[in-house]
Order: sequence, then structure tokens, then C-alpha cells
Amino acid sequence: GKIRAIGVSNFGVLDLTEAVGAGVQIDVNQLHYSLLSRAIEFEILPLCRTVQVSVTTYMPLMQGLLTGKYRALNDVPPFRLRTRHFSGDRPMSRHGAPGAETEVVEAVNAVRAIAKELGEPMANVALAWAMARPGVVSVISGARSPEQVARNVQAMSLTLSPEAIAQLDSATEALKQILGSNADYWQTAENSRIR
Repeated sequence: GKIRAIGVSNFGVLDLTEAVGAGVQIDVNQLHYSLLSRAIEFEILPLCRTVQVSVTTYMPLMQGLLTGKYRALNDVPPFRLRTRHFSGDRPMSRHGAPGAETEVVEAVNAVRAIAKELGEPMANVALAWAMARPGVVSVISGARSPEQVARNVQAMSLTLSPEAIAQLDSATEALKQILGSNADYWQTAENSRIR
């Protein structure tokens, strides 16, 4: 009687199906999700909604790429370029895949343009988009200063129109399709830790 709610992290379709099938009431699944990381939309998020498991997202600003602070990939610190978004030849990468760097840059530039059109900071738009997704109940966003905390809180009051959400979805669709349904952005599908 001491457990009020059960949360899991990075449960894919197999793990979530096994847990729910065993009679465990999972209340929340914490998953990586952002405009640049939409793999959970293929199978995991629909399953979470079907079995009534809420989703909490992490890395919604994709390590700063969706804040607008980096104008080119060469400006991004190497330790932030380890995911499958980027070439497996980059230092500290362990996935070995070709990456989708052109599509990442195109998506970031498109999100930046949409945010400018909306008159909102890029980070606020990215956070508001994540919060607007069906099934998502909270967004975990890092901050390195009190100002960033204040901005993140401000973003939670931003409501995007259905048209803006559709624009953002469209702007990042090509990247979503290239990266596919593997929700482990640090490993290839064969080595994915998200089952």
C-alpha cells in the first residue's frame, strides 16, 4: 500500500506490453521526445495512449539545438553530437550510422523560421509543441540559469494553434522518417535498449 503510482523510463512496445500484460498499472513512461526526435510517434506513443499510460518527455530542446543558440553544427559542442541525428563518425558517437545532418539543419532552420513568424522564442515554441501532443502530460526541460528556468515556465503558458502545430510537424517530418521508429537515439535499431 505504499506505492501510489508506477513510472518507467524508456519502455518501448515490448516492455510496456509485457508490464501491462502482467497486470502492472504503469502510470507514466518517460521518453525522449522533441521536434527533432519523434520516433515514439510510430508505435510507443499510440500504445501508451491505448493502455492509458501518460508520457513525460525529456530532452525536448534536443540538447540546445531547439533553442536557437547554435547557427551551424560546427558551433555545437562535440559531446552533443553523439545521437543518430549526426554522423556515426563524429567523436564519442557509438551508433555507427550515417546520421541525418542535412535534415537536422533543415528542420532546425524551419523551426526557427516558424518561431520567428509566431513572434516567439524558438525554445518556447519547441516546448509548447511537446506539451500540446496528445498523451504528453509533462515536459522535463533542463536549465543552466534562473533566466532559462523562467523562460521554460513561460513556455508552458504558450498555446500553439493547430495550424502552427501542423507547420512544425511538417517541418520535421522528413527527419522523423529518416530516423525511423527506433526511439534509442544513441544506438542503431539492432542494438536499441528501448524494446
